[in-house]
Amino acid sequence: MDEKITIQQIAEKANVSIATVSRIINHKGPVKESTRQKVLQIMDEYNFQPKTGQGSNRDAKTILVYMPDFQNPFNASAFEGIQKSAQAAGYQVLILQDTQNDYQRLLKHDFVTGIIVLTSSTQSTIIDEVLNRYPVVVCSGVSKYPSVSSVCTDNFSAAKRATEYLISCNRKKVALLNSSPQFNYSQQREAGFRQAMSDAGLPVNESWVVRLSTINFNIAASNMLHLFQQPDYPNAVFAVSDMYAAGTIQAARQAGLRVPEDVAVIGFDNTEICLLTDPPITAVSQPIFELGFQACELLLERIDYPGTGAKQIVLDTELIVRSSTPLNLR
Repeated sequence: MDEKITIQQIAEKANVSIATVSRIINHKGPVKESTRQKVLQIMDEYNFQPKTGQGSNRDAKTILVYMPDFQNPFNASAFEGIQKSAQAAGYQVLILQDTQNDYQRLLKHDFVTGIIVLTSSTQSTIIDEVLNRYPVVVCSGVSKYPSVSSVCTDNFSAAKRATEYLISCNRKKVALLNSSPQFNYSQQREAGFRQAMSDAGLPVNESWVVRLSTINFNIAASNMLHLFQQPDYPNAVFAVSDMYAAGTIQAARQAGLRVPEDVAVIGFDNTEICLLTDPPITAVSQPIFELGFQACELLLERIDYPGTGAKQIVLDTELIVRSSTPLNLR
């Protein structure tokens, strides 16, 4: 619509207070998600453009974090790092989940200063949508765009090292519990797993390579229980997430197998889940908080100095050995 509308009229149409509309525009204070969506829809219908400072998105002082899966412990920890950096610089942080209408509406109203993409999906289209309008940084992945900065870990080397550790524990029947190949990290970790097996002269049993579409404890446990109930089952599992590793331990217990005596298990990320299982999980430790913090620092640099070239930061990982794997026999 071309009809002009005021904040007061928006408040009346949405049956909320002017203060609530103001909080939604400025991202200050708690607002129910249903209320926020209702107000944004009215603003969208009337093509309402709020004034932000001098009218430039830089003055908005809001960073948008595209994070489809907030339930993933990795994402929650990385987001804490982003918040720490952003708040120190005086920026607000807004989470955007995987709803296309939602992010297109927000971007249309020019609420944000820059965007951090916290997903490793190779299918994500948000960068295509916003690259020419905002500075963008990818957290926990590498962008296909040379102009986009990123912060990640070396997933290939970390997965290779974890698999080599299982082999060094005299485990030669190693399974891989992986996530969807649409994620860059799952591709890299599978490649590292396969390289370690090849270097050791061990075959990969393709029926033991399990790929799941979501990070979910119950789904992981169900799939691994099926493997453990076969006459020929793996005696080690490299899981690409701690949640998968926890599900694997549950499945082993249901199948009457002991961890690590019958099945050794390694996870990935070293989240708090690793300390909640029995036995505690050996895991590749990623500096998750630091990944988020450094991603935001890169974004702030691009905001303050638009001519700065893209950077790629690769942080180190570490294998934290606990009781889900036997003693290294080498």
